[in-house]
Amino acid sequence: MPVETSELTFVRTKVQRPRLPGDLIPRRRLLERLHAGSHRKLTLISAMAGTGKTTLMAQWLEDSSQPSAWLSLDERDNDRIVFLTYLCGAIRTVFPTGGTIALDLLHAPQTPSGREIMTLIVNELARLLEGPVQEGGRGANGLILALDDYHNITGPAVHEILAGLIEHLPRGVHLALATRTDPQLPLAGWRARREMTEIRSDDLRFTPEEAQIFLERTTDWKLDPETIRLLENQTEGWIVGLRLAALSMRT
Repeated sequence: MPVETSELTFVRTKVQRPRLPGDLIPRRRLLERLHAGSHRKLTLISAMAGTGKTTLMAQWLEDSSQPSAWLSLDERDNDRIVFLTYLCGAIRTVFPTGGTIALDLLHAPQTPSGREIMTLIVNELARLLEGPVQEGGRGANGLILALDDYHNITGPAVHEILAGLIEHLPRGVHLALATRTDPQLPLAGWRARREMTEIRSDDLRFTPEEAQIFLERTTDWKLDPETIRLLENQTEGWIVGLRLAALSMRT
């Protein structure tokens, strides 16, 4: 990656998976669904703010045996060159030399089209996943590429690039999106072909059993079933409300 990109404009924390919270409760029912769908092209976690999308996706990657790359998106990533630069940067956290040709072309005087760069990335991912052992000791057991906060992407150019990438993903590569709103991507076609796993707001609500585990762990109190039911109803099972309830009880 060119020096000016890596040192002056490339924010490395955007390609670092966030740390899991200390009060994390394993969401086994959701993790099992995510693991079961990892052979498909796409996982879509679409729900409103504060429902635990980012935490669930990070927990899934932590729990998975597959190598994974992470990218947190913001409004500036609507520029196709910025987006593709960070996408290559995320891939390089798993394959250190991945995306070299694409990065060089992105900073050439005449930049190729987004589709041409996407084709380079697809072909290089296919090459990197060939063979029994890859660079850095990675086995050819696939790659999960996770994009967080995709609702920040509104530009049609990036949507087009990502749609092409998903359509032509090499075998073993899986894309995961966490977003507050459904993206402008051909979701209906992937859904009809059973190429997509979906997690929605209702799925992210804590069950009474999960709420009890969370509240008792964070308060160090043994709570009676009626108290659990009351708090679960008042917070509607959302983790933000449960965390505030636990904090209030402790103080």
